[in-house]
Amino acid sequence: MAKTNYNQAVLRAKPPLHPLWLHKKLADVDFFVNTSTRQCGISTRGLAKLCGVHHSTLQGVLRKVDSTKKASGRVAGNYATELYNILKNREIFLKDMAGNSPILNGKEVRAILHDVCFDVAHYYSGKGYAEAHETVGKMGRFGTEQFIMIQVGFIPRPESIMLDDIEYLIAKETVQVNKSRQEEVQFFTNPLTGECGIELQGLSYICGGVALKHVKTFLVGWAQPYRAHAKLFNNLFLLFGSRGQTIQTFAYPT
Repeated sequence: MAKTNYNQAVLRAKPPLHPLWLHKKLADVDFFVNTSTRQCGISTRGLAKLCGVHHSTLQGVLRKVDSTKKASGRVAGNYATELYNILKNREIFLKDMAGNSPILNGKEVRAILHDVCFDVAHYYSGKGYAEAHETVGKMGRFGTEQFIMIQVGFIPRPESIMLDDIEYLIAKETVQVNKSRQEEVQFFTNPLTGECGIELQGLSYICGGVALKHVKTFLVGWAQPYRAHAKLFNNLFLLFGSRGQTIQTFAYPT
């Protein structure tokens, strides 16, 4: 695992770019991973094969769910099947951030999101389909996302950073700060001790975009024993363990 000495430029640097879509075909089943969002899925035809059902059977249900969701309407009782009711009001198809489907051989491919894949396989497994039962077993052992990524060969290496001679793993997540604004929050974990924390700027985002100076002021006046959970690395402030107290303070001011 690559180790990096701390500075703000390195911390904010983006990892090497992968192709937007990764694809692999195994036993006539197409697997896809979006390397930007880390979302993944399986082609409709491929999922039908993994479930032991005909392609048109699964395609009909998924199209009905998707079209009804777009129209914000309801289907007649005879169309509201058990599988339809499981999947209604959900995002069905894998897309990139621009709303585009994966491209294969110059054409868009309808791929099913990983969580939907599992629920479809679980449904058909309960109906006695042996192929679906085997698929659910494989997905259950790895988790559906990891199962698909393994098929594609996409195993992301976590970023890490050296702080006080300790290597912390970095995880990033986009959060909704307010109705019109999204920001990236960075989380840190010491893989040896399990100690974890959050970047101070990210903490302000989680608190609804409260000004960073207000968060700092609160932390400066933080009473013991909570101060023991705060650590400062150069210009990067990490809050460990009891960050919930800070979030509660700004979410429910007195």
